[in-house]
Amino acid sequence: LDADTLKVEFELGFGNRQRETIRLNSIDCPELDTPEGKAAKRFVERELAGCEFITIKYTQTRREKWGRYLGDVFYEKRYTARPVYLNQLLLDNGHAVMLRN
Repeated sequence: LDADTLKVEFELGFGNRQRETIRLNSIDCPELDTPEGKAAKRFVERELAGCEFITIKYTQTRREKWGRYLGDVFYEKRYTARPVYLNQLLLDNGHAVMLRN
């Protein structure tokens, strides 16, 4: 949807799937109606392109006030030996700021 909010489809097994909206935990990306927000979204799309699967670690078991789950997203690229932490990668590349609790 934008750089810090993803629409994902979980494969639950036996042909069952569930769609959810995930808000990346502890970060905030620029709004999509800004050039920075569009650049951040393109960055996420490029990073996740070609990923066969991603791993999401929920940080809470109920939805937040906007109906989304908060989570940390990890994925593997073909050329990496270990999972990449998307939330941190957005921070490291200047596409997000850390939220204060």
